[in-house]
Amino acid sequence: MLLLANKYSKEAWFYDQKQIVSYIQKEMTFQEIIEYCLNFDNDLDAAYDFLQDLYKIAKFSSFEDARKNILDWCNRVESSKLKQHELKKTALTYKSWINEIVNSFIIHPKTKARLSNGFIEGKNIFVKVIKRVGFGYKDFDTFRARILYSNDKDIRLKINY
Repeated sequence: MLLLANKYSKEAWFYDQKQIVSYIQKEMTFQEIIEYCLNFDNDLDAAYDFLQDLYKIAKFSSFEDARKNILDWCNRVESSKLKQHELKKTALTYKSWINEIVNSFIIHPKTKARLSNGFIEGKNIFVKVIKRVGFGYKDFDTFRARILYSNDKDIRLKINY
């Protein structure tokens, strides 16, 4: 799990925490554990560097330079001599969906946060739960009414239970 940690979102103190590594009977910091693991395999070290570069792009890129940064990353992965083909497949997927990925870097003018479809995905999950809990509805109008009723907070606040 330490190898998947985003070093751009963790504070420096996180990597200074000590942990006893049982298989070598030694106390090491998280940073030392990461370096210890990466020394075993050059491909793992390269893949870790690519992952951290991707985290850096996601954290610090603006909408204007996101496309260039992501495509540069994809080209570096594709031209690398990595034996793992999964990372190269990821680069191809990123290239296929580049417009959608770059759109996630748009900053909302009022909230100053990146745009996300998380709200809509939450609504979709909510509808699926209603469908599952209802064990099927006889007609679409009943199903629609249940969704609208459950979704409207103003109506639920006015009704006294």
